[in-house]
Amino acid sequence: MSREIQLSLLTHGDAQAKLAGFNATIKVAMQHALSEARPILSREQVLDRMNGIAASAGVKLTVGNSRGLSLPTLDKWLNPADREHLPSILALHIFCLAVGNLAPFCLILGLHGCELMTPEDKRLRNYGLACIESKQKRKVLRRLEEEIEHGTSHGLR
Repeated sequence: MSREIQLSLLTHGDAQAKLAGFNATIKVAMQHALSEARPILSREQVLDRMNGIAASAGVKLTVGNSRGLSLPTLDKWLNPADREHLPSILALHIFCLAVGNLAPFCLILGLHGCELMTPEDKRLRNYGLACIESKQKRKVLRRLEEEIEHGTSHGLR
C-alpha cells in the first residue's frame, strides 16, 4: 500500500534551494579536505590510499572494468565545473577515510539539519542523559519514600 505525501510549495522550494549547486559544493568540500591533507599527502598518495582501502574492502570505486580509480577520474571528481563525473556515496566515504577528513559528509548532513557528534559532544550528551536519568530516579525515590511515610503503598506484600 503506497502513501501519498503532499509537500507544500515552500517545502519543495526549500529542497530545490538545498540542491542548487549541491554537486559543486561537495566537490569544493572534497578539495578543501584534500588541501588540508596535502602538506602530508600528495594527490597520488590519496589516490593510492583510496585504491588500497577499496581493494582491502573488496569494493570498486568506479563502474566498468577499471582496476581502480585513476588520477584523471579523481581530478574530475574534484572539479566543481565538471557536472558529469560525480563520486558515488561509497567513493566519497572512501575519499574521506583516505584524507582523514569528514567535511564532505558534514556538508551533506548539514543540508538535513544534522551534524556529526564530536567526542566532546558525545561526552556532554552522555552527561546530560545521566542527569536526566538521575533526576527521574530521585523522583521515583521521593514518591516511594512518601508512600512509606504515609503507609499508602500500592504494591502487594
